[in-house]
Amino acid sequence: HARRTIVLALGGGQNPGERTNIRSLPPHHITALVRALATYSCVIVGTENEHVLYGHVLHEKHVVNLLGKTTLQQAGALMAATKATVCTDSGLMHVAGAVGARVIALFGPTNPARKCPAGATAIWHDQNVYKIGKHFASCELAKLRLVEVTPGRIETFLQKKSAELA
Repeated sequence: HARRTIVLALGGGQNPGERTNIRSLPPHHITALVRALATYSCVIVGTENEHVLYGHVLHEKHVVNLLGKTTLQQAGALMAATKATVCTDSGLMHVAGAVGARVIALFGPTNPARKCPAGATAIWHDQNVYKIGKHFASCELAKLRLVEVTPGRIETFLQKKSAELA
């Protein structure tokens, strides 16, 4: 059921001219987040090469593994039809924003004020959750790694938004 489904796109950094995991959520964070979202159906999208990031959570009963199985158009349609998309700073984050999905974007080394889709919510390393366009002008922004965006912070945010995600 789409109302109880969250799309996860937690890879990134595998672009022309960029081959790094700096934009990917660390595997141990992915495991903790997927397990914390056990009351939702979690649909995982991304490239075939991202299997290593998700490890054994791909076999959990509430997970649908679509890694390497969707086109960008199909992934976008799925994101638009579900309750939320949790993603890292990646091409799929921009697809989700373009199709009007409810985007919860996770940032580490990049500034969400520059990269986050309009209307998306960004969770960044500075312990605050910002609505894009409201607070960045007055914030001092330092660059840390995505490892600082912990599953607990993401889960806390999702719990606060649980009425919207129900």
